[in-house]
Amino acid sequence: MKSLITIFFLLFISQVSRSQNQTYLKEANGRPILGSVKSDVIGSPLLFKHFKVGVVQLKNGKSIKDVPLNFDLISNTPLFGKAGSPPLAFIDPVAAFSVQDTSSNGVTTVQYIFLDNDVTPSCYKVLSTGKLTLMKKLWKIVWEDKPYNSATITKNVLEKAAYYLQDPSSKKLTQLKPSKKNVLAVMADKSTEVQQYLKNNSVNFDEDQDLMALFTFYNGL
Repeated sequence: MKSLITIFFLLFISQVSRSQNQTYLKEANGRPILGSVKSDVIGSPLLFKHFKVGVVQLKNGKSIKDVPLNFDLISNTPLFGKAGSPPLAFIDPVAAFSVQDTSSNGVTTVQYIFLDNDVTPSCYKVLSTGKLTLMKKLWKIVWEDKPYNSATITKNVLEKAAYYLQDPSSKKLTQLKPSKKNVLAVMADKSTEVQQYLKNNSVNFDEDQDLMALFTFYNGL
């Protein structure tokens, strides 16, 4: 009798999932999770176009190597891939993960930290560490647009980002709006050296690579 009830329950859940017309992910324990993007939305909620192999640090202190990784930037869900299966959500809470990334400077290891000290847990890309740890908060939203005199609503996934400084000891985050004035203010203790760096190097404060180089220089003083 219990087996029959279980079958009817699973069929009911399956029907509900299909009627909501949403994609879903499965945790390793098999519990279905509704995805963050419906089928009528243009764009992907994922951090990477393709899963990248990397290392995961769990909050319990354990680490897992050589895992195909990604991150849902709308639902803020760390994901891992498994051959022949849909993406899975981690059962154990994730603290951070790192992947290999290719840039103009070659292949580097990029670290992402999953912090839950916000109202909503978020993913941060670590750009530079040291006296001033520079991180880039990453998230995505679904934006609805209805053109003038049109009955059609277009839904698109938009990328959002903001820069933060993290105190190495307290781990407190402070938002930073990158500009020459604001950066010089937080690097006031090495003002002479930083001013000389800015004279010798063209720095675009809207570019991650330029900010990384500047903060790496400062953290090395």
